[in-house]
Amino acid sequence: MYVPSHASNVSETIFTVKNVNDLAARNMTLIIQDKNISYHIRARSVDTEAIMAQMDTNDPAEVPFIVTITSNADERTRGIVDTAVTAIGTAERVLPPMQFTVTARYGGKTVDITEFLRFLTRNVEITEQQARSITTAIVVEPDGTIRHVPTNVHTSGGKWYASIFSLTNSAYALISNEVTFPDATGRWYASAANEAGSRRIVIGIGNNVFAGDRDITRAEFAAILVNAMGLPANGNGTVFTDVPANAWYAGAVGKAYEYGLVLGIGNNEFAPTIQITREEAMLMIRRAARLAEFEGATGNLNAFTDARNVSSWALEAAQWNVGSGLIIGEGDRILAPKDNITRAETAMVVLRLLRAAGLVDNRSN
Repeated sequence: MYVPSHASNVSETIFTVKNVNDLAARNMTLIIQDKNISYHIRARSVDTEAIMAQMDTNDPAEVPFIVTITSNADERTRGIVDTAVTAIGTAERVLPPMQFTVTARYGGKTVDITEFLRFLTRNVEITEQQARSITTAIVVEPDGTIRHVPTNVHTSGGKWYASIFSLTNSAYALISNEVTFPDATGRWYASAANEAGSRRIVIGIGNNVFAGDRDITRAEFAAILVNAMGLPANGNGTVFTDVPANAWYAGAVGKAYEYGLVLGIGNNEFAPTIQITREEAMLMIRRAARLAEFEGATGNLNAFTDARNVSSWALEAAQWNVGSGLIIGEGDRILAPKDNITRAETAMVVLRLLRAAGLVDNRSN
């Protein structure tokens, strides 16, 4: 059922929670079209049990499920978005900010569904000129906090689209943001560093320095994965006893744990400040692929002379990363599982994962 609102830039579509359950049983997707925007909600991505637990009824047919698309956000939201984009320093907004909400209402109670079990897709039809300008979409929270969300700019049927993939609802802005790191120029990882920086997946260490050869910690790697997946860094990191609540990485580590990207090293510890090894990184990448629903392929490690050095707990992940083309190895057939992974290697493998999963288009070689 489609119910237009009074505002020309706002549309409401009303279902019931039972409708969503019925579609989920058939693994179907709700597609709501509003002008140049289509919102794809896979029914299985909605936790309807959690919704019903908050309602004073056991009948899902009684609970309206309301999807709202605002193609041009209100003045207050536009102000928050523009302030946030300006603060980036290198970015410009390409299109007016869009807002998406999903709510359930019954008996005076309203439940906002802000997080989903699987990625939802928002397709925005754009012009070719806009396609050439758009770098990525960002989520802008009410407090002005921003984060990257995976964005794939592509053509289909002779038209250009920006497909935005996200596990949350909020205000979205498509931006142009071209970042170049001078210290990466001429290095093997220059294109990947600049693309990851432009998408705001990997931020420089300051003064426009990328520091690609620098090893990174387990906390830094977890934070980059959270950025890459477009997740808010607002989790509870104190699920690990060695993650202080006031640490810069606490929210990211907590969110990575919440989505199953990290499990810790045992004894309820995470070892956030220890440098991460390549085999540890491969295991986290494998988990991120499951969240992105990228199946990939399992390969073998026979071509690597040091394959025997892979720990047993990392073997499946290493085979999968190699078979899926995400990890290629170092030098002459060396996998180097116990070596630390660098910022440049991290940017490269994360981009490979996002591309392989179809979540971003390829902007670099």
